[in-house]
Amino acid sequence: MLCAMSSADVEAMPDSETTLTKVGAHLIHGWEAVGGHLTITTRRLVFASHAFNVQTGITDIPLQAIGRIDRCNTLGVVPNGLRITLPDGTRYHLVVWNRRRLMQMITAQVRCADPLSRI
Repeated sequence: MLCAMSSADVEAMPDSETTLTKVGAHLIHGWEAVGGHLTITTRRLVFASHAFNVQTGITDIPLQAIGRIDRCNTLGVVPNGLRITLPDGTRYHLVVWNRRRLMQMITAQVRCADPLSRI
């Protein structure tokens, strides 16, 4: 789900939140692979779309809201996807390079934020 936040909201992080990495990514949203950047912080995942997409905006996923993270194949064959699933069943499909490193980073941060997490 893309929401109406500005890129200034992404930059205005609390002092206790640190950016770990920012990478180019696509968020599969309906029929469109929305291009943009994925920022991984110590508290959340933030996908900010490029302005020239049909669907634009920012998707903010708190680490504590992540119920599951899996590798997936884009179009069923390309091994470059990450599927983030929330406890309510909401799914986000991200297309990224170096998904193993990103998955390890996200998993480590989720476990740090919630030591009882099962992911």
